[in-house]
Amino acid sequence: MAAAKLFINHFIDRAIHLKRRKEIYEELYPETKQGVIGGIASGKSRNKDKGTTISNIVVQKKSFIKDAAIKTGYSKLSVVYRTILYRTVPLA
Repeated sequence: MAAAKLFINHFIDRAIHLKRRKEIYEELYPETKQGVIGGIASGKSRNKDKGTTISNIVVQKKSFIKDAAIKTGYSKLSVVYRTILYRTVPLA
């Protein structure tokens, strides 16, 4: 019983850590936020450059999930699960 509680607390702590990491990452690289690239493509196509398509736009920075997986040693799927956890479960 105590071991299960310890495991759950460890998993929640990791989720909280990733939440803060994502907040910092999005402050440093706002262009990586979900939905931003669509807004950039849409805005550019409405301006002078009518030839701009989403395929012509290159995002230089990798996504948070990929970056966090590389730096933490977790798989990308583990990072996704933990990000879902902190979004769906009240962790306060």
